[in-house]
Amino acid sequence: MDESKLMIIQLLQALDNGEVNFKQVPALVNLVKAETQRQVQTQADDVVDELGKQCQTSLMLFEQDQKQRIASQRQTLRDLNQEIKETQLKLEKSTLQRTITIIVMVMGIITLLATLGLLMWVIVPMVLHGSGLKSIWDTWHPELTGWGAVRYIGAILTSFLVICIELLVIGVPTVIAIKIMEFVDRSDR
Repeated sequence: MDESKLMIIQLLQALDNGEVNFKQVPALVNLVKAETQRQVQTQADDVVDELGKQCQTSLMLFEQDQKQRIASQRQTLRDLNQEIKETQLKLEKSTLQRTITIIVMVMGIITLLATLGLLMWVIVPMVLHGSGLKSIWDTWHPELTGWGAVRYIGAILTSFLVICIELLVIGVPTVIAIKIMEFVDRSDR
């Protein structure tokens, strides 16, 4: 017999004074249980699917967020590396400029000392003998005359002028080197 016919028969038998005793209709109870289980299973599957979708969406959002953070940190690291490279280049340029400046200053000082030594070698005899060319002095003007005094004063003034020119020749590059050092020090800050 078919299940629906069996259920109808059981329902009619369970009918007592207009009321149905469902404990006496096992086919209906089994049908209700089966339908309930099917509905529960369907709802559970729907909930599992929804939770799966939510978890997948959450994971995708989390992954995107992490990728963005990593990309941001990588960009920050690239920027920092670029700044480090620029600072190293500036430091190398600064060191090179300082080295050049020191070399120029040392050369200027050595040249100044050599020139002063040479001029002193010429000036001291002029001061002591009235002229740096004592033999010519002795030959032409053995005594201090008017012309000898002019030559004496001319020799001292010429020596002074040569020293001033030498100081300018050495001093200008030295001042330029000092200005370069000051500019480099200012740009490093």
